[in-house]
Amino acid sequence: MGALIGPAWSDPSGALEREQLAVEGVRTLAANNKVSGGIEAVRRRLIARADGTPGLLIDARCINLLREIEAYEWEDGSAGKSIPIKVNDHALDALRYLCVALDRRVSWQQRDGLLA
Repeated sequence: MGALIGPAWSDPSGALEREQLAVEGVRTLAANNKVSGGIEAVRRRLIARADGTPGLLIDARCINLLREIEAYEWEDGSAGKSIPIKVNDHALDALRYLCVALDRRVSWQQRDGLLA
């Protein structure tokens, strides 16, 4: 038996990559690329749960993600709002996509003996 696989989320600007994944049988959905909403979704996941357990654990082996978190920088944007500096943040983008996706319901469907 193989692993149960549902849809994957990908960078909406990566049309060629999404097309190649489709050729290989990997169904993808364009991730919500709105940075501010994604950052808020990550923040909500980082807050401890009501029972005191961590809301999000990041394994020490996720060295790129941890490096990007430590190096994340903000700058002054328009109307006095701080905005993130979008550089060297691919792992953080993936974390944003995951947290936003977890907030959405995913319907797993059985198809030809496999979940799709």
